[in-house]
Amino acid sequence: KAENGLAYGSGVYVAGEQVEIRVQPFEGYRFKSWNDGNTDNPRTITVNADVTYTGTCEIIEGLEEVIRDMNEDDVLKLIENQQLIIIRGGVRYNAQGAVIE
Repeated sequence: KAENGLAYGSGVYVAGEQVEIRVQPFEGYRFKSWNDGNTDNPRTITVNADVTYTGTCEIIEGLEEVIRDMNEDDVLKLIENQQLIIIRGGVRYNAQGAVIE
């Protein structure tokens, strides 16, 4: 299971089997942790019991303020390193409002 993302690795497994589980956060979010406190994503678990792992994703810092200040012509983009950029009038800004060269 995942909050604000998609979970991979669910299914029925044999006791002792190792399984990789991972969460793909929705755009604008980043992985935070699993319900057991582990922060590895992806992670490998050994199946020993009937258990559910839930991955939690949190909104990227600054995103809420950026969205609140956007107008209909702005473009919001999340680039590969999970850096948030806003394109306004052809100029690129980071989430803190500084111009990106």
